[in-house]
Amino acid sequence: MEDHQCQNHTGHTEKMKMLEHDCIDIKANTRLIVAGQHEIRERVAAVEASSKSAHHRLDSMEKLTESIITLAGEVREGSMNTRVILDRMERHDGAIDTHDQRIDKLENAPGIIAMKGWIFVGGFVVTAVLAFMLGKVGL
Repeated sequence: MEDHQCQNHTGHTEKMKMLEHDCIDIKANTRLIVAGQHEIRERVAAVEASSKSAHHRLDSMEKLTESIITLAGEVREGSMNTRVILDRMERHDGAIDTHDQRIDKLENAPGIIAMKGWIFVGGFVVTAVLAFMLGKVGL
């Protein structure tokens, strides 16, 4: 058997070696790309977990905000109720002052019981005097 070599055997051999090196480089680059994709997947998973956690915190903040708004409304309503109570207290203070003045007048005036007592004593004296006079007259 004869060895038949191509006329450009050396050139083809060199090109084959270059293709072999290119394939090795492509395999190395593919491994780097796959490793990079794995790292990217891990980072995306971490970002998704962080995003989920942030959404839970935002939901908690929304609930807290709603509670604060509700509390502010209740405080406002309590404040209005307090104002109504204070207005009523001021009116009652005026009425109490009026009652205090009337009580002071009554306390400083002669008492009704004392007046009734004097009327009773006066009636008794008149009756005694009449009885004495009638007795003198002979009746």
